[in-house]
Amino acid sequence: GPANRADAVAKGFEAEAEWRVARVWRLRAAYTWFLLDIDPNGSTDFSAEFEEGKTPRHQVDLRSFADLPAGWRLDLGLRYVGSLGRRDIPPYWGLDARIAWEFAPGMELEVVGRDLLEPSHPEFPREDFLRLETSEPERSVYAAVRARF
Repeated sequence: GPANRADAVAKGFEAEAEWRVARVWRLRAAYTWFLLDIDPNGSTDFSAEFEEGKTPRHQVDLRSFADLPAGWRLDLGLRYVGSLGRRDIPPYWGLDARIAWEFAPGMELEVVGRDLLEPSHPEFPREDFLRLETSEPERSVYAAVRARF
């Protein structure tokens, strides 16, 4: 049977900062760097090569949370995800937005937009028993009513 003789080295770094600009406005920034280097070292277990390149080396996430007058709230998120070179998945930028209105205590109406910059883009691969499939989320907009008890 296959023998896993591969050697792997993983390195990473994460940083996050939050700034309360005003009583009603917060900004958050996060950065992630990740590197996985796999040396097959004569391994006959080919699953190890699927691991390398499944995670982007660089990711950036910027968020804004604003409490507006009259029960309104506006949240914006911009993110950068680096390429997955071995998977032929290019880097991309994503923008999400949410506007919500608390019209009664514990009751909220919201409109949310996801991936607003492009109609769709390839993302991280999914594994399906030694086969990798790329997910490709599409731009979406939806409305919801939330009740908190």
